[in-house]
Amino acid sequence: MYEMGLTQAKLAKMLNLSPARVSEIVSGKGEPSLKTGRLISQKLNIDPSIVLGV
Repeated sequence: MYEMGLTQAKLAKMLNLSPARVSEIVSGKGEPSLKTGRLISQKLNIDPSIVLGV
């Protein structure tokens, strides 16, 4: 996110998620679903295992 200049609000809009949900995922308080994890990895161009903590 930092390298792309994205805020949590901008990421939430990109992913069609609520800002609160993105905050939970980013802070580690919540886990993304498989579908959401895949979408995050595609939008941010990062390995899905990083997003899903595998």
